[in-house]
Parts: sequence; C-alpha cells; structure tokens
Amino acid sequence: MNKGSHVGIGMDEDLCCEAPGQVCLPGPPMTWFSPIFSLQFQILNPSPTMPYHASVMYPNDDDITFDETYYLQTHMPLVESIWKKYGLISWKIIKYTTALDGSPSKFLIAANLEWKSEEDIKSALQDPETPKIFADIPNFTNKQPITLGGPALS
Repeated sequence: MNKGSHVGIGMDEDLCCEAPGQVCLPGPPMTWFSPIFSLQFQILNPSPTMPYHASVMYPNDDDITFDETYYLQTHMPLVESIWKKYGLISWKIIKYTTALDGSPSKFLIAANLEWKSEEDIKSALQDPETPKIFADIPNFTNKQPITLGGPALS
C-alpha cells in the first residue's frame, strides 16, 4: 500500500482504503462520496449553508485603552439590536491575556459573531443603522479593530 496517497485518521495501515485519493475512516473502508457517508452528512448538517463567522479583533498595543464594561453592556447589545434581524445567531467575546507561549497576545479582545450565511452579514452591513455600531468604537477603545470573515468548515 502506498501510504503517501492516503489520509489517515489515527488508523492502522490494514484498515486504510486501497485506492489513492480515498480517505481512511474508522470501520469498513469508504470514500467521502459513499452513500452511507452522504446520508450521515445530511443528517448531521441538514442545511446546505454552513454558518458564517466574523471576527472583530482589537490589537493589544502598548497604548491600548479598552472599557470592557461598556463593550459588554452597551456596544454588543447595540450590535445585536441592529444586526439580529439579519441573521446574527450568536456572539462571544474573548479576552486574550497571553499567547500560548506566555508572550503578550497580539490581540486583547476578540468578538466572534456567528451568522446564518455570508449573505446575511452583507445585508446587515448595508443597514442604515450600521454606522452607529462603528461610530461607537471610540466610546470603549482608542484602537480600530482588525476584521475577518469566513464560512464554518464543520
């Protein structure tokens, strides 16, 4: 068996698929396109559209000021009140005290927003009240955020 042509998931070699391009899964060998896997995927993921995630990250510069209380009690409720009608499912705020290696984190605060779809966030950004969200940033920090967006893979 040519191990270089397979992707294993912690499996013994004798349980791996025989054809190049197949993915090794526990149990009997099957490809990603087998009817069994397709059925399992549809049951676990009934919607053809995976959620879309947006991250809003505030840099942890030496001179940053950040009012966490205002952010949590005023800014994020403002975000939710304007964008929920467009498919904002949930949001979570994370404070990064250090990087995993113990060094200072590159970001201090990150907001992770979950949307029903990419189209929903695009619609929300066009709402006439959306500028209120961005105009509120100086009320809790002296830094502009870095933003990222992308679909969930699982």
